[in-house]
Amino acid sequence: MIIHDDLSALVQEICDFYTHAELSLAYSEYLRGQVLIHSSHKALKEFKDIARSSDIPEKIIIANLYATIVKHDDLASTLIDYLHDPVFETLQYVVWRGPCHAVKSSAQQITEIEKIQYSEDSVLPSMAFPKQEYALLALDELTPPIMRRVQTSKVSRFQNVWFYLPPLLRNAFREVMESPISKYPKSTEEFPVPPKGGWHLYESQHRLPEIIRDLIPRVQQDFYIEECTFPGSLQRKKTKSLISMFSLPELYPDNREFDTISTNPLIWMILHGPSSEALYKSSGMDIIRVYFEMLVKHNLPIKDYVLHFVYDNDVKNNVSAICAGIPQLLEFCTKGSWIDIESLIDAIMIHEILPPLYPELPSREDAGFINLSTYDKPPIDPMTYREAIYPSIIRGILGLLGSLGILDFLSIIPNNHHYQLKGLKYLSPWDCIIHAKITDIGLILLGKQDEEVINIPETQDDPFLLDQERLIITVRGNAAHRQLAISQYAMRVGGQFFQVDPTVFTKGCRTVKDIQNKITQFRSLIGNELPDNWEQFFHDLIDKSNALIPEPTSIVFKLKDHPDLTRLFAIDPELKLLTKRAEGFRIIINKADLNRVKARLGDLGFFIE
Repeated sequence: MIIHDDLSALVQEICDFYTHAELSLAYSEYLRGQVLIHSSHKALKEFKDIARSSDIPEKIIIANLYATIVKHDDLASTLIDYLHDPVFETLQYVVWRGPCHAVKSSAQQITEIEKIQYSEDSVLPSMAFPKQEYALLALDELTPPIMRRVQTSKVSRFQNVWFYLPPLLRNAFREVMESPISKYPKSTEEFPVPPKGGWHLYESQHRLPEIIRDLIPRVQQDFYIEECTFPGSLQRKKTKSLISMFSLPELYPDNREFDTISTNPLIWMILHGPSSEALYKSSGMDIIRVYFEMLVKHNLPIKDYVLHFVYDNDVKNNVSAICAGIPQLLEFCTKGSWIDIESLIDAIMIHEILPPLYPELPSREDAGFINLSTYDKPPIDPMTYREAIYPSIIRGILGLLGSLGILDFLSIIPNNHHYQLKGLKYLSPWDCIIHAKITDIGLILLGKQDEEVINIPETQDDPFLLDQERLIITVRGNAAHRQLAISQYAMRVGGQFFQVDPTVFTKGCRTVKDIQNKITQFRSLIGNELPDNWEQFFHDLIDKSNALIPEPTSIVFKLKDHPDLTRLFAIDPELKLLTKRAEGFRIIINKADLNRVKARLGDLGFFIE
């Protein structure tokens, strides 16, 4: 039998993923009948004589027939129309959503297992095979071998057995089966009906372009990358101080457990971004664009931050391609409309709008798992991937976009009944974001709106003016964060005017290094070159430091209480030449002269070790 070139890869895949016994079931139930019904079809002519026989053909022949039918739209459509509703629903699920359990998790008795069968002496899931009407689907056991359990007939069997389709066969069915959901997620221009507890609203209020240039040096001064490893890992007290200083919007501002969720990822991005000096002359929107491009170009360790609970031995992933698709993701968001996040993620996964996280799920040998708690570490199987891993990375990316002021959110309190991190009620702090709306900042980044639509109330040029004769600083505008920032170095003397003097500036400093660090921080805050009088002020601060300078070339000794010793240092010409007298019977000796002093004292009867 000739296998056409365009079918050879699919035929080989079917042979690899199905046993001869499984293909025999499919042949008897569906494929043979399709040949007899459509014997006049050109593609099936070479199978007519085989189908008239009652014998089961070889594996390669059945695989070729299966491939031929599914690759011809008219034949594949007829085959699908022939399926009973339960079989069609299972096939549709596997084609569009991926593998599914062959046995419902609630099935406890043998009689409740309707989709697979087994011999009477079967004790392991690997001995199961599909019932004849489900034979178009392949079976696999997805639980690692170490988790297998010998099962008796009175308890649920084969809970680890899944229906699936190999990739090429699945794609062939997709060509002729309608998707269960639309490619376009649900959205509404009306304010969504709130749940019983009401919505928690996050609005960027266009705050970030106004404050981000001042925010960056503060974050890079007060926080460290090492302490910002996952959402919520930052010290709450420091984060709350930053939120208060810059009036940053938060998703749950009045809930102590969740009141830093939106600021944490912003700090994380700033810590992984350029220095404040590199961005100081940029506008607020340009700085946001820098971080947005870092996200899109995968210049940030997103997977380690958002999926910190996933252990997969660093198997190959598509994170770079997912990040590159962020602008495409935002295209679903239209101005003024609230998009449903659940339907967005569903559409992304089913229609593969963005690539899957893994080209192939981690194998059993990779021993990948989700680290939920000490006792519960579910493997990375299709269920955990669909329910936990892929939604978490998409929601995490949306959360990062929200922290940049690109999206507004409607949410409920984070809670996940199925997947919870140790000590927390959720898998991801963005689990319960229900709706999102693109902001003017987002539309500007997509090139759909002019930057001028954002009205920043204060000029971003030179927010601090330094007097060139007096040590007076004028803070432009009424931004509280700027006045709070400058109050660390100067004292308010009225309105927007602050005065610097040595006592105020060096408050809290204990060493010269402390003073030098504070001067460096002040320079970073001001940004521009300092006037001469300010440079002189800082020169004088350093010059007055270390009033006592140690003399490394000299040693001080205290004379032993001996009348002859004291008299010798007063009258002996050589000792007088080599030493200097100090108070309290002390003498100062240059290190270079120490051996000569010891030798002279030895000559005079006084010995020194």
